[in-house]
Amino acid sequence: MEAVRQQEEAEGKRPRVEAAQPDDGSQLETSTCCRRTWCKKFGELGMKPEVLKVASAACVSVRAGRWCPAADSFLHRCGDAGNADANFQLGMIEFYCLRRRRQGWSRMKAAMRSGHAEATFAAAVIRLNGTGSPAVDDRGPRAAARLFLRAASSGHIGALRDLGFCARYCSRACQAVHWRMGHRAECVPVHQWLLAAMGNQAAAHVDGALAAAAAPGNVAGFPI
Repeated sequence: MEAVRQQEEAEGKRPRVEAAQPDDGSQLETSTCCRRTWCKKFGELGMKPEVLKVASAACVSVRAGRWCPAADSFLHRCGDAGNADANFQLGMIEFYCLRRRRQGWSRMKAAMRSGHAEATFAAAVIRLNGTGSPAVDDRGPRAAARLFLRAASSGHIGALRDLGFCARYCSRACQAVHWRMGHRAECVPVHQWLLAAMGNQAAAHVDGALAAAAAPGNVAGFPI
């Protein structure tokens, strides 16, 4: 390299300037710094309410053996952001385990407003059992039946099963007599509830697709 430089000087050419090559240690330090920066950015993004609201059920499911203050704080942040799964889990814990009926019922109602089928079914059971807590509003069989219907329309198997047993009898003979007297026309078989629930889900998917296609900035369903 020195011989090339001397030859260029002899010919009157401008000598080359070699760029300094960083050693391996500086490259490793730069790579580590970049990773830390990206991890920090992703961590900040993961705590935004828009992200917490759509966190999956698996993300907010915390086992009892792994419960800790950090998990409790994360679950509350997700629930406050409007995450239905987090509100349902917090509602069940506060209502049944911690005996904080009012807070638990408020969480479950927030999950119901988001269309959470499990929360709707749990609220129907609470109303049907007629709990004495003043925090539970509109208690009784009629209110419970409306919630069972909402849960069944979402395809909840437990609600479909409970709606299938619309009447209780003292014996099979009384059940057969009542069936022949006209209960056959009044009773809705479980499979019809299931078909209706499947139809409602399909309609919801179609409505969502049509709304996305008609959104501003979309052409034929594709964003532009």
